Amino acid sequence: MKEKSWKRGAAERRQDNVTKRKRAGKNDRTTRKDEAAGREAEKTRGRAAWTPRLILGIAIFGLLVFGIVLARQLILAEPVIAPGVCIGSRDGVCLALGGMNREQAQEAVAKLEEMLAQTTVIVEREASEDRAAVQIGCTLKDLGWHLEHDYVEEALRIGNTGGFLQRYRERRAAGMGNYCYTLTGEVEPEAVKDWLEREKAQFEIPAVNAGIGRIDGRFCYTEHRQGSSLLTAQTLLALSAGAEAVDEFVREGELRVRAVMQPELPEVTTEDAMRCDTLIGSYTTAYRVEAGAARAHNLTNGAEKLNRTVLYPGEELSCEAVLGPFTQENGYLGAGSYAAGNIVESIGGGVCQISSTLYNAVLEAELAVTERSSHSMTVSYVPLGRDAAIAWQYKDFRFQNSTRTPIYIEAEAGNGRLTIRIWGEETGENGREVQFESVIVREIPPGDDIITRDASYPAGYRQVTQKARTGYEVNLYKIVLIDGQETSRELVNTSRYAAEPAHVTVGTGR
Repeated sequence: MKEKSWKRGAAERRQDNVTKRKRAGKNDRTTRKDEAAGREAEKTRGRAAWTPRLILGIAIFGLLVFGIVLARQLILAEPVIAPGVCIGSRDGVCLALGGMNREQAQEAVAKLEEMLAQTTVIVEREASEDRAAVQIGCTLKDLGWHLEHDYVEEALRIGNTGGFLQRYRERRAAGMGNYCYTLTGEVEPEAVKDWLEREKAQFEIPAVNAGIGRIDGRFCYTEHRQGSSLLTAQTLLALSAGAEAVDEFVREGELRVRAVMQPELPEVTTEDAMRCDTLIGSYTTAYRVEAGAARAHNLTNGAEKLNRTVLYPGEELSCEAVLGPFTQENGYLGAGSYAAGNIVESIGGGVCQISSTLYNAVLEAELAVTERSSHSMTVSYVPLGRDAAIAWQYKDFRFQNSTRTPIYIEAEAGNGRLTIRIWGEETGENGREVQFESVIVREIPPGDDIITRDASYPAGYRQVTQKARTGYEVNLYKIVLIDGQETSRELVNTSRYAAEPAHVTVGTGR
């Protein structure tokens, strides 16, 4: 019994041990599971804590790598223009320079500049009521046009200069289209000025002086006409401004500029002309119609050429130009005139009486004499010192209208009288009178007769073919009197007339 009890006890103890071991194993497994779960949770918490740091680290590493690569490209490689950089305007001429190096960009800009320089330039004067429009044209290239800035160098600086961040920001801005340079150009001022000066005559409209006429003893006048002239400097400025605005002339297809014109009044307006209404100088000389019909004809012919002459302020009249040439084709005949101290027949002989009569009318009108010569010998139709000789391309009588208004000249010859009148504006003061006085300084005797012997005449024949003439040196004075009292005496001219002996022909025949 004891043995059975012991065996049962031992079996029970083994069973208890097994049970305990099973319980212990189960507890161990549970513990291990709990420990594993704790370890897994710890790992999960660790991974959650390190994930942002890992991402940040990777990002920083990536940026560093990108920065190193970019910096190497920007610093060590040939600089290129940042993508997005352009010149022009988005809605007009636009040249993209992004990705180009200096040489490529310069070539592209040069081609663009050459294309733009072919643009036509037109300067125009608009039409008016009585005048048609005027235009002149050329190309911008003819005027030395070129782009105003070095766009390539400016574009290359974008994203290629400064620190890393500055370069990065500039390239990022370029990619967003924030670097588009406005195109501007300029012309060469001297080229434009030369062109306008060469062509300005096409634009200019000459002003026309008021006209003066005299019909049936009464003056009549024609209206003046206003002219215009090109203001070169102002037109140059307008053209330069237009040439600068590239987008505008590209849109229009041409550069059109309005010429800047300045109104021009004539020297003599209608109001000025109407002040010519007073006789300011007049002189009459006599001639013998019966003594020489040809000479009388020449006086009438010359007077008609001088008649109705209008001389505007500052203008000069030349008797040679008005009366000549002294040819038969111009209406003149052969008549007596002086040549080398002799009286000879020449075409137009006698016209010196017209110039001398005019000279005296000019003196009375107190106009400015610019050229005057005395005759080689004295003449009978005016006092000493008051003649004015003309000889084709040798001697001339000229005077200038030295007044502020036009003068009108009337000349008529007939019935042995030659009269010349000068009309203008009366400017003399009341009580003022002008006189002229010839003073003989020296008298020169004619000398012995010049004898010509002619066998075709019988002995005892004697004929004076040219009368002796005494020579003189004469001073002509202008005397001004106020209320009858002399206030001034002015030397007008000094004239010298040669003495000439009598020319006598004597017969020596049988």
